Amino acid sequence: MNEHQIQGSAMVSMPVSTQNANVLGNKTRSATSDLSNPAKRRAIAKNIVIKPADYVKSAFKANGFDLDAVKASAEKNFSEPTEAMLSSYTSELLANVRKNNMEKLRQLHAEKKLVNSSNKFGESLLHLSCRRSFTEMTKFLIFDVKVDLNIRDDYFRTPLHDACWTPEPNFELVELLIKEAPEHLLLEDVRGFTPFDYVRTDHWKLWLRFLWERRQQLRPKDPKII
Repeated sequence: MNEHQIQGSAMVSMPVSTQNANVLGNKTRSATSDLSNPAKRRAIAKNIVIKPADYVKSAFKANGFDLDAVKASAEKNFSEPTEAMLSSYTSELLANVRKNNMEKLRQLHAEKKLVNSSNKFGESLLHLSCRRSFTEMTKFLIFDVKVDLNIRDDYFRTPLHDACWTPEPNFELVELLIKEAPEHLLLEDVRGFTPFDYVRTDHWKLWLRFLWERRQQLRPKDPKII
């Protein structure tokens, strides 16, 4: 069995060669010099036989979990936006999130004006923060404001979908979301796409390395789910 294959038992093998893939640590957001050329990244991607989204599923299985059971359990945690969430989704909040104005958001939070807000389409401030790859803001929303990660828009996209669907990889942001809600990795939107179906093809090698090194984290937070 070569390094591109998935083992069917207790371990998921390394999906790609580690050569030229020094992408971890504090420098995970920048690709290596060998992968800086888009044409070269596309050429490398063509030789990868497993997609990151498929690797995620294989890792959950290898860790002993039934995919349907994990998804069914995660689905129960979602609910429709409440009137309070809708009424608190103001233009002021939206503008400051778009500008990444952390100072103003901290002020609004202190004034009890920053809460778990969402528009009528289910798009939350957390969606927007992840879509714009604002790592520090996402941390602030999750840990200080304590917004609910179990929120999705009318296309059934979670904040993790938006964090993956960015021009450049943001490994720190995605790792944060995975730690808080790893089961969201398996959730599909209305197109049938999971979050890692949205990562760019020429970044597959980087994401596969990222996922492989965190393969033991690819399991639901609730250990009772089998």
